Amino acid sequence: MKSKRQIDDRDEGERAVSPVIGVILMVAITVILAAVIAAFVLDLGSSTSSSPQAGFTVNDESASTGYTEYTVQISSIERLDSMTVSCDDTDTTDASYPGSATDEVTLNSVGDDGTVTCEDDDDITIIGTYDGNEAVMN
Repeated sequence: MKSKRQIDDRDEGERAVSPVIGVILMVAITVILAAVIAAFVLDLGSSTSSSPQAGFTVNDESASTGYTEYTVQISSIERLDSMTVSCDDTDTTDASYPGSATDEVTLNSVGDDGTVTCEDDDDITIIGTYDGNEAVMN
């Protein structure tokens, strides 16, 4: 039978192996958990792309009695192919504007501007197009 002294008599180098491995495992687990939580919080795992965006200014000026000219200019554009500006006809009997009236214009890049002429009771609609999909911008 072995004595108690022989069983507990270990080399000091062997005793340090277990705590070192334990610390390394705890640090590794902490780093992995932090990475998983950060991925969910920051939404890094998402495969969806950002939405198209555009900035534009609209100036209106009465052209003549019953008509308003709207000038639209693109100030910024991100992931958007084009913008179409048009009049919303609320009147089914739309009289033509005296002169060269434009009721729809397409803008493609920053700095582009266009003017549409609408009846005073009509609103304008700005539609952005991206990859064949359309969205109302105003």
